[in-house]
Amino acid sequence: MVILRKLHKLFKWMVALSVPILLLSSSSGEQQTEGSGIKVELMGPTPFQNRESVSQYADLLISNSPPINMRVLEESLSALNGVRRAEVFSDGEGGLYAEIWQAQPLVRLFELDTSYYLDTDGFPVALSPLWSESVPLLRCRKGRKPHQDIHELFLFIQEDGVLSEAVDAVELVENDELILYASRACAHRVRLGEWDGWKERLEKLRTFYAEVVDAGKRTLFNELDLRFEGQVVVKK
Repeated sequence: MVILRKLHKLFKWMVALSVPILLLSSSSGEQQTEGSGIKVELMGPTPFQNRESVSQYADLLISNSPPINMRVLEESLSALNGVRRAEVFSDGEGGLYAEIWQAQPLVRLFELDTSYYLDTDGFPVALSPLWSESVPLLRCRKGRKPHQDIHELFLFIQEDGVLSEAVDAVELVENDELILYASRACAHRVRLGEWDGWKERLEKLRTFYAEVVDAGKRTLFNELDLRFEGQVVVKK
């Protein structure tokens, strides 16, 4: 089931690139469209989709395939870029009602000439030309790690109060070495070492920031080296 779910999400991402781009909305929270064949409510803070455009798209699907197949309609709406899932049901008055939950970006990946988001569920989401999310960046110069590994790394950073306030970018350089850029912590460059063992070294970085170094003294150095067990090497 896990494999099938991941394949479905990958299919969604590919379909998103071929479906006409829907206009985006800068508003957040719950949104509802009235006066159309189907009432659409967008859930979540990220404006990947626009309520009017989604409603028009749903109406087009309904008009092109009578009688209405609600399961197929749900699958079509779920395939839109940035949509986690969609549920379609009767509104009790002879009409249809759709609730659409949008994805939450976790990290933006840069690979050669390609850039896209990885959401908090660990699945790829295509970018929008009209809107971008303020999330940490990951740049890969040579190859890339599996999405699951990237998801675990950035989810760990996001869920830690100290690290989420410090780290804004990560780079995967030659020999699979991780370089962190903690610009929010006075523009520090942090050498994290090879991918394996990143969690222990990030915990060491968190402890260093939270308990060892006073915030007023962070400007005294520019680089941290965490590659050596049991110590943090500070460089100016």
